[in-house]
Amino acid sequence: MKRNTIKKMILGLIVVSTLLQADRYLLIMSKDDKVCHRVSKILNDDLKEYKELKLQTHKEFNVIKWDKEFIFYLTGTGKNKPYKDYCSRSTGCKNAIFDINNDGKDELVAFREELLKSTRSGDAGYNEILYLPKETNEFFKFDISKGTVDIGSEHYYKELPKQVSSLFGSKHTDTVYMSTGNTTTLRPFKIDNTYYISTFFSTFGQKDYDESSKRGQKVSSIGISGAYDYYRILWSDINYQNFVSISKYDATNKPTDTCYLIKIFTNKKHSTKDN
Repeated sequence: MKRNTIKKMILGLIVVSTLLQADRYLLIMSKDDKVCHRVSKILNDDLKEYKELKLQTHKEFNVIKWDKEFIFYLTGTGKNKPYKDYCSRSTGCKNAIFDINNDGKDELVAFREELLKSTRSGDAGYNEILYLPKETNEFFKFDISKGTVDIGSEHYYKELPKQVSSLFGSKHTDTVYMSTGNTTTLRPFKIDNTYYISTFFSTFGQKDYDESSKRGQKVSSIGISGAYDYYRILWSDINYQNFVSISKYDATNKPTDTCYLIKIFTNKKHSTKDN
């Protein structure tokens, strides 16, 4: 499909959704229609019924039981170095055992859901999922030095056309693929015996000035740094993040982008709850 055709298709979908006067996720890329349309229905059913996402009420997103406790440590210095608080419930981290990369073997999976915070404000954060093969880790020992697979670091979406981009305050531009940036929300799920990772993030196009005014924070009065901090908090909220990618990992631990969805905002009132 040519680049101009994709642009026209997305623009047309946006116009239709706006006329309906309701927030909605639009499917803009699919490599597996059965999976992508199912995810699209889950997201849009939530918006229709609750005006926000309630992912954990769906069997696909609550099938994983985060009920394990791993022992985290680091090797390579001549002796094992324990990392007691590296990933524990008290630090907003949870653990499970399941076949996250769909290779027929279970992995030890650590989900750092709340631990990673913004270095600017401390209020905005992003998720990270780490995993290792189960057979190399006896007694739930999680050696973070042994080639841990990291889900949540920057990812480039190469199924979309490249975009012209520039750094803030710079006149220099470049043509690059869209990437996740630093504020992501990860939600693993399972459909038909296959595990997927849904990644929510903001393309920095949704700025809720009404909400900013309510808090007494106007961009013109709090300055660039303050505005950045404030909107970074919004960008880390799953109900403000306007792009969703569905990926599937394979036995080589490489992700394949299966679906892309974009959220069209027409309702000014959005929840700040994360699901």
